[in-house]
Amino acid sequence: MKLALFTDTLADVNGVSRFVNAAGEYAFERSRSMRVFTCTDLPMAARPWVTNLKPVFASRMPGYANLRFAVPSPGELAAAVCDFAPDVVHVSTPGPVGLLGRRWAMRNQVPLAGTYHTDFPAYIARLFNDEGLGTLTTRIMSWFYRPFECVLTRSTAYLGPVRALGVSADRSVALRFGVDLARFSPMHRDEALLRRLSPGVGDGPRVLYCGRVSFEKNVRVLASAWRMLETRWRKHETSPLPALVVVGDGPALGEIRESLRGCNASMLGFRSGHELSSLIASCDLLAFPSTTDTLGQSVLEAQASGLAAVVSHVGGPAEVVVDSQTGVVVRSTAPEAWAHAMYRVLRDPTLLSSMKRRACTHAEGLDIRDSLEHFWTLNARLARSTTATSPANVDQA
Repeated sequence: MKLALFTDTLADVNGVSRFVNAAGEYAFERSRSMRVFTCTDLPMAARPWVTNLKPVFASRMPGYANLRFAVPSPGELAAAVCDFAPDVVHVSTPGPVGLLGRRWAMRNQVPLAGTYHTDFPAYIARLFNDEGLGTLTTRIMSWFYRPFECVLTRSTAYLGPVRALGVSADRSVALRFGVDLARFSPMHRDEALLRRLSPGVGDGPRVLYCGRVSFEKNVRVLASAWRMLETRWRKHETSPLPALVVVGDGPALGEIRESLRGCNASMLGFRSGHELSSLIASCDLLAFPSTTDTLGQSVLEAQASGLAAVVSHVGGPAEVVVDSQTGVVVRSTAPEAWAHAMYRVLRDPTLLSSMKRRACTHAEGLDIRDSLEHFWTLNARLARSTTATSPANVDQA
């Protein structure tokens, strides 16, 4: 099979780009014919499986300055795809590159698949605080995905929303999820690094938030909950105060930093590579209040690193946490509920330790290689058929 994957994000730092990069490397290492088509003016190392088209237009994304919106030349992109001659087209993003990939597949009658990585209707509605924009985005997503012969979701939680867009049940399937168990492990714990980057962390338990510091991630709820937790802790506990470690950047960072002024909280900004792996493994509990994540890769990475997790019941993260065993699923967006959930786990060292052990064991069965192999298999089965094969049957094959 020759697989052409179209993505508007590859050099950016987000879950989509990380998955696409992992899929590309996985295919290349196994001598499989996969080419990623993208368009960006961001710095990016040249790789044999990537075709990066020069943008004819590029700008910052509205509402999110550290993401780029880039448009390639339709003619140049079409010529590059024709030269590759794919058996199946897979679209990972509904941006300009994804739109051109979709159009090319439909015009050339090549099987068209895609992954619903991002809940754009909810993302847009929360980011801009405008439900009307969210409704409009839903209509656009429905138009975009309806012609696809197979749409993958990152969790079963999003099979319903994808089918509501007009993608029938026999054309939608949840992709197995996984995590890089070598990169994310308790073995990377580094107390010296954490204390150097966050001198005020103290001797109490460490709570981590890792991801975009943006309003659609419900970070305001986390900030409010943390202030409540500290107040309660100072009043009722004699053990060292917990510390909140925020790793990530985004448009809400300034507001959250101001909201947490005077609290035992550190804003470490964007981190990557071994430093990121070590920071995660050096904490004890992940707090991830987002209700718009289709999976929540950072939740998987935290569990693999030996952290318990507190997550929302809405979206993909609830599927990767075993409630009351590897963490807590909070069935509310109220700050009081989040403060209580974190407080209950943090004040009980035995419970926290048990959840951390179970989280690590749970993640050991979720190897990223299984997810990437599943991704390849689903596309390969579609490529071998003249009409779309039922995803449910493919998954059982």
